[in-house]
Amino acid sequence: MIRILFLLILLGMQRPGVQAQEQAHWTYAVKPIGSNRFEVHVTAALQPGWHIYAQHQVDGFSGIPTHIDFTDTLRFSFEGTPREEGHQITEIDPNFGIRLFEYESRVDFVQVVQINPGNTAENLDGLVKYQLCSHTECLQPQTVKFTVALNPLKPALMNQ
Repeated sequence: MIRILFLLILLGMQRPGVQAQEQAHWTYAVKPIGSNRFEVHVTAALQPGWHIYAQHQVDGFSGIPTHIDFTDTLRFSFEGTPREEGHQITEIDPNFGIRLFEYESRVDFVQVVQINPGNTAENLDGLVKYQLCSHTECLQPQTVKFTVALNPLKPALMNQ
């Protein structure tokens, strides 16, 4: 009986991450735009009824804005922060009375990356931290690791 109870508790603890994976599907792609310059596309496809927050929010925001972090900053240069491509929705939070910026259905985060001179890097590693919410609940924040191949002759998508 104790084993069954322990198993149920363990499965219940893992459910938020599993549920987030079911509601958001991430893909990664690379588009060459010049000599050693690339657009890295980090795209979220969301199930109906779910949204993620934009990267930039107003002061007093209590959720987790989407954040994309590239882990190898010595071999690469990054032009600004990722731009957001998608239909951004603005809502007023009924609990706090502040504006929220979010995306439903699909959003593409695009980062321009330059390989620094003298480097022969073929892969770029990164992390996406995000929070999925519906109009009735928010799931635990999730962090997803990814690797993209910058060599156009190799596959452009390498999920971890």
